[in-house]
Amino acid sequence: MKCGKSFWLPWFLCFLTVSVLCVGCRAQSAPGVGEISDGISFEETFGGPAESETMTVLPAPGGTIMGVYAWNEDLLIYYYADGYYMLCRVDSATGETLGQTEPSFVRELQIEFCQDNVTLLSEFAGHEGQNEIKIQDGIFNSEPEAETRPSLLRIFDLESGKFLWMDENFNIVSEYFVDGDYVSAPRMDLNNKYLYYVNYSGQILQKDRETGEEKRIDPGADFYEPPYIEGIYNNGTLLAVTGTILEKTDNGLDNFRSVKNYVDLSGGNIYESSSFSPVTGSGSMYYTTLYGMLDQAVFGDFSQPDMTWQFLFDDYEEYDHVFAWPQERRLCTSYTEETSDGKAREVLSLYDMDSGRKVACWPVDIEDDEAVNAVWPVFADYRADTGQVVFYLSSRPDEIYVWNTLNEDTICGEGKSYRVPYIPADTYEPQLFAQLEDYAAGLEQRFGVEILLGDECPVQLSGYQAEISNSVPKIYRSLKFMEECLSKYPDGFFEQLQDGCGGKLEFYLVKRLIPDGDDSLSSTVGLYGGRNGQYIAISIDSPGRLQTLIYHEISHAIDYMISGDGDQNYTSALWNLMNPPGFSYAWGYRENAMDTSWDYIFNGPGSPKEAWFVDIYSKSFPTEDRARIMEYAMGMYPGCAYFESSHILQKLTVMSETIRRSFDTEGWPETLWWERPLNCSE
Repeated sequence: MKCGKSFWLPWFLCFLTVSVLCVGCRAQSAPGVGEISDGISFEETFGGPAESETMTVLPAPGGTIMGVYAWNEDLLIYYYADGYYMLCRVDSATGETLGQTEPSFVRELQIEFCQDNVTLLSEFAGHEGQNEIKIQDGIFNSEPEAETRPSLLRIFDLESGKFLWMDENFNIVSEYFVDGDYVSAPRMDLNNKYLYYVNYSGQILQKDRETGEEKRIDPGADFYEPPYIEGIYNNGTLLAVTGTILEKTDNGLDNFRSVKNYVDLSGGNIYESSSFSPVTGSGSMYYTTLYGMLDQAVFGDFSQPDMTWQFLFDDYEEYDHVFAWPQERRLCTSYTEETSDGKAREVLSLYDMDSGRKVACWPVDIEDDEAVNAVWPVFADYRADTGQVVFYLSSRPDEIYVWNTLNEDTICGEGKSYRVPYIPADTYEPQLFAQLEDYAAGLEQRFGVEILLGDECPVQLSGYQAEISNSVPKIYRSLKFMEECLSKYPDGFFEQLQDGCGGKLEFYLVKRLIPDGDDSLSSTVGLYGGRNGQYIAISIDSPGRLQTLIYHEISHAIDYMISGDGDQNYTSALWNLMNPPGFSYAWGYRENAMDTSWDYIFNGPGSPKEAWFVDIYSKSFPTEDRARIMEYAMGMYPGCAYFESSHILQKLTVMSETIRRSFDTEGWPETLWWERPLNCSE
């Protein structure tokens, strides 16, 4: 009996050359499509984190971890305990505490590492609270080497208004009091020369610490409120400024828009980003995740703005948890994978930014209580000399993990490259689109369905109009989702879903669905039609989990096949007996949308036995009740707790038995994908 999944790594795009201005800026050309590449599977059962050559577990200090950083050969732990913010240094090999800050801090700290170019505190004793600091001769005459690893710890303490420089024993070797009004923690460049801060008037000021000279920096926008200095990049020549601006809409209403500008401190040019995501990197190399209708993992080099790249991961969940070390040319992701015993684990993957290849991967077992709640790794550092990744789990504040990615057990050895030139989300290019059509044709032949793209899709559907999409990146990502989803069903399954005239189930990949019927909902992102041919329309602009949406709509096709009714509503006395006494469905989407009652709805792990329905939408029609259950059994289990409810589990049992009676099951596996909660339940 197996409750896990075999992970399919599908064919991916090999993009052509593309030119962009900067992070999130406009592209001038588009990518191309590549070939099929076999991937890896985690079907074997790995043990959890333990003392081994691959994964070392170190004890963490008590309290809540705020951050873990590599500090030369050791680890810096930033944590909160007993009302104070504290720092300690830990031996990365033994976990031994080597030093701790005394006294601790009462407010959150801004922590950075910088060049070791400040003088000892003893050389200017008696100047505390003044903007005087002795600087070594010529220290600011040259920029630091791009690959030089900072060695001094520099923090800004909001309580005292000081920058403090500390050595490895937390001795304060220098300090600098920021005299002036500032609305957020000031920033300082890597080489300790320039101080940047925003005053209460919203002005951005640059102060030369050597001469005391100040000048205003033009942020490139008229911010409604004082902006925030996000970071300093490109070896101190690029300042990232974020904030909100006030605009007027066409009807005269106020509209607030988030803006992030990159100010070129050497030439005064302004780079405006289309994303509000933070950027990682201190030298010229950078990384950012662009969140939106299409999440994109983008990286590049500020010195070569026409060469910007992105990663196309095989599992879309990887975009939720990405951490990059641009200077070390490494990027790490994690996603939750279901195991063969019905549980889950967090899979870590390490990528090489230069080659685009996945160079290491490793699973970390998740406990039952962690599977219900959010759990993700918080990455700290990558050490190029040893190949070690340091991280901790959000659900385990007492453990720090050191992953040796060079160990032979963790090396993937894949020849496939996930790196492709960056292309904005709504780009259309005919040659690339033709290759997407070839990709869709391969899926049609493999699964026995029809897939319509772009102008092939009808614009008028039952109760909705469809807006056409020609976005190469979005359609490609949607086809990847479809490939993963359809592969979860047994061989020959979709041939049995054909309508009475032998027509195949059709999928329409459209931009969005616009309601134009009496019972149509404005929030619809997926639509099933069962009369005069079967179709499933998927809004590829819809946020969230597109996979579960596909499972949901296929459930309607299953109901149609079983009932022969275009409304997909097979009902029976048995099904009604599984609902609360006296309950009746709304039998209308608008009527259901007006229901604000949480009666009989799943309220979480605290009261699972009282749940009859996944959510309010499940109470609209019997087919929607089943589709909700099916999408969670297919796409969210075991990372959800709905099947702890005996009522929901009973409904899934009846659904599974009905499907097996209604289909030709010859050659089907012992456990179908949606039956895992049944076989893994106690």
